[in-house]
Amino acid sequence: MTGSAATPQLHEGATRLAVVRPPYAALTFDMDGVVTDSAAMHAEAWKRLFDEVQADPRLPEHSRGMPPFDIVDDYRQLVAAVRARTACAPF
Repeated sequence: MTGSAATPQLHEGATRLAVVRPPYAALTFDMDGVVTDSAAMHAEAWKRLFDEVQADPRLPEHSRGMPPFDIVDDYRQLVAAVRARTACAPF
């Protein structure tokens, strides 16, 4: 190499983030969808995860043949509702 660092390789589907430079004094990370509606992105990520797991041939026989993760109903019932119940449990 001649004087410059190698460009890191990104995983398939990864996006490159812009570097934040002054005059910004702070960054806001919205990890729970309060500032922006990120439910659709979370639902798609859960769908991809569950569908990949269900397609794994190492899955026990009794767990095979399940229908694909439903991005609307399954997300609401199994992911969003559980997070809400867990978050509210102490109260």
